[in-house]
Amino acid sequence: MLLAGALLTQNAYPQTRNYKENEDILRQIKEYNQAEKSLEEAAPGEESEKEDNEKDKKKKAENPGADSALLKTGLSLFNSGSYDGAAKNLNELVSAYPQSPYADTARIWLGKIYVKKYEYAKAIQELSAIPETSGEYPAARFDTAFCLKSMGDTLAAISGYQTIATRFPNHELADKALLRSGILFAEIGKGSEAASAFFIITSRYSDRETVDDALFYLAAIFEKDPELRDIERARDIYKLFLKKSAEGEPHFKDSPLKEKAARELKRIEEIYFKIKQ
Repeated sequence: MLLAGALLTQNAYPQTRNYKENEDILRQIKEYNQAEKSLEEAAPGEESEKEDNEKDKKKKAENPGADSALLKTGLSLFNSGSYDGAAKNLNELVSAYPQSPYADTARIWLGKIYVKKYEYAKAIQELSAIPETSGEYPAARFDTAFCLKSMGDTLAAISGYQTIATRFPNHELADKALLRSGILFAEIGKGSEAASAFFIITSRYSDRETVDDALFYLAAIFEKDPELRDIERARDIYKLFLKKSAEGEPHFKDSPLKEKAARELKRIEEIYFKIKQ
């Protein structure tokens, strides 16, 4: 069970920006950083990269394992709540060892530090430095989507989550991205899109921890969405949820949503089916 939030409701959100506009903003931030870096370097791009590689090799030869030590210390400080100390170590890793295999991981955690401080624009800027070829790219997009939602741009956040699910369907974040996009779709009144996202999780990712959330929210969509409203179907899905829980299925047996599903089923049967329990 990943999210045990309240029942889906129709909430009002601020006017959202066009997603393409956000992509342009991220691109401009990235281009600006690259341009600023190139102005500070004496050699052209390819030679600068070679110089960085040579500097990395020299530093690693002088102090082997320093980059991994900086990451380990940074994560330890982050977990203890010392975000400034963590940022110092992670920034040192990124600046001193730009070609390190740990550099993108450091950027992910720098992004998380900015999120903790509610500095979402800085988090997005840090995450945008992670290239598509990096194994951390899906996580960077996932955290960027969270930042966009926190900044009030729900449509851009949805697009980011869907990109992860579509381009990286086997990634460990794919089902979580679908769940987040489904919840956001429901919040802005797009029940069909929300139901589709939840259904994909129940069929394609039935072994993952989001499956109980997805089935519960799917029932809630049929119970509450004005266009898809089907009380009998909602009732059947709540029953299925409780059946899976009673049979001890993984992620359903101890789901925090079990009691809520039981309450919703009872309420539906009392109101619409005149069944008193």
